[in-house]
Amino acid sequence: MAQRLITKHYGPIEVEKSWNVGAQHIGKLVGGGYVYLTGLPVKTKQELKAIIPPGPDLDEALEWFDSPDKFSETRIKRLMLNPDGSYEFDDGSPVESVSDLVKHLQEGPALDAALTWFVKAQEAKKGVQAEVKTKVGKAATAAKKVAARPSRKVVGAKKAPVPQAGPIEVHDSQPVMVTGQPQEVTV
Repeated sequence: MAQRLITKHYGPIEVEKSWNVGAQHIGKLVGGGYVYLTGLPVKTKQELKAIIPPGPDLDEALEWFDSPDKFSETRIKRLMLNPDGSYEFDDGSPVESVSDLVKHLQEGPALDAALTWFVKAQEAKKGVQAEVKTKVGKAATAAKKVAARPSRKVVGAKKAPVPQAGPIEVHDSQPVMVTGQPQEVTV
C-alpha cells in the first residue's frame, strides 16, 4: 500500500516501498521512479546500489534507471511548460507533487528548473493563504473591538418629532393609506 509523505521543500510524494542505510532513504514512487524521501531525485546507479539490498528490488531499480519510460504506467499524460514558467499536464490538471515531475522529466536542468518552480509555487501558495488568514484575523479583531465599545450618546441632542397624521375625511367605505399601513375607515 502506498504512503503519502509530505516533504519540506518538494511537497507530497507517494511512496510504494522504501529502503534506508543510516540516514539515507530511497523510495520507489507509485507509478515508477526512485527518489530520496526528501524529494530529491536519485542521480546515479551507485546511489541505488548503496541503499537497496541485492535482489529483485535492486534489479528492478537498476533496470528503471536505464530506461525509466518502460516502467511508468502514468506516462499517458504529458507535462507541459506554460509561457509563464509554470507546469501542468496536457489535460489541464495541475502538478500536485514532486512525484509528478520526477516521473515525467529526465534528470538534468529541466528537472532542476521544474523542482525549483514547484518549491516557489508552494511557498507562494502558503504566503497567500497566510495573508488571507492575517486579513481575516485583523477584520475579526477590529469587529470585536467595535462591538465591545460602549455606544456613544450625544449630549443635548433632541429626538426628531414623530410626524402625526391629521384627520382624514372619507365619503365612502374604502381602505386608506395613512401611515404606511392600510386601515379601514368608515363614515
